[in-house]
Amino acid sequence: MTHVRVKGFKIFKDRHGRMRCYHRATGHKIDLTEAPLGSAEFLAQCETIRAIAVAQKEKGLRAGTLSGLIKGYFETGHFANLAEATRRDYRKCADFLAPIRDTPVHVIDTPLIAGIHDKAAKKIGWRRANMVRTLLSEVFRHAIPQGLITANYAKDVIPKRRPRDRAYANRPWTIEERDIVLSRAKPHVRVALALMMNTGLDPSDALKLRKDQIDGDTIWGVRGKTGEEVAIPVSPTLQAALDSIPAHEAATVLASSQGAAWTYNGFSTVWQ
Repeated sequence: MTHVRVKGFKIFKDRHGRMRCYHRATGHKIDLTEAPLGSAEFLAQCETIRAIAVAQKEKGLRAGTLSGLIKGYFETGHFANLAEATRRDYRKCADFLAPIRDTPVHVIDTPLIAGIHDKAAKKIGWRRANMVRTLLSEVFRHAIPQGLITANYAKDVIPKRRPRDRAYANRPWTIEERDIVLSRAKPHVRVALALMMNTGLDPSDALKLRKDQIDGDTIWGVRGKTGEEVAIPVSPTLQAALDSIPAHEAATVLASSQGAAWTYNGFSTVWQ
């Protein structure tokens, strides 16, 4: 039998007499049953692993770890162009993954991601678990063209379904509930709630709405999540709420009790 040597790879026979091969620097393994030693498939896998190792070194990632891939994704233009709420949710997902942040890229596969997905569903719920899966899918999708990983291992993980017996958390408020909330809210909060109730704008879009986007009886805006332009009629109920806004100098329609434009975190604190 001809002895094969490939620079940077360790080729050896294990205690069961089976041939093994792995890349010394990254730990990437080659399955010699699928790519027999010395075959074209074997040599192609060697070149792929070398390219991944070079790309990881050039990117300065943490020795090819999961955290390195996530950090690289957070630095992309794609991530920067996501809605603020989506970026915030993705960072929370990354925080959930922090305990396994040093997982080497070469051990990541679909079963591992499926296991992470299952564990997330038990700890943070089915919806957040699906968001963790989505984040990983985006991370892998953007890392593949850079040669940092070979496949999108999250793509074939089946999303969790909403439990059949779970009540909808965001059901519409009844008219009675709406009236109680508006009657008890402070003026600067009341108008924010009225704006969202009567337009369907989410908090991020409502807080960013500028005074010059209200033209007579129409609100002209763009939904941050979809980029879709919208024209929303101002109902009598909403007009009454707008007329009651405490005077302030902010360019936005809504303002805090100090008269400054709301930040999302600031409004969230008041909401809680």
